[in-house]
Amino acid sequence: MRFIWSALLDKFPYKVVYGTLLVIEIIIGFSIPFVVNFKWVYGVSVCLAYLCLGGHFTLVPNELK
Repeated sequence: MRFIWSALLDKFPYKVVYGTLLVIEIIIGFSIPFVVNFKWVYGVSVCLAYLCLGGHFTLVPNELK
């Protein structure tokens, strides 16, 4: 799902896209202990976490150029 982050990077500044990525990860990180009992919410949270993980591999090399 890296293409989603690269498409967002084409339309928005780097700081906005990476800031959004970090906010999503922070929310997921704090909410995981509370959603463990709800299978579908936990599954969505894990999928979003993996989506964000792929975003780091797309966004960080663009800033290091």
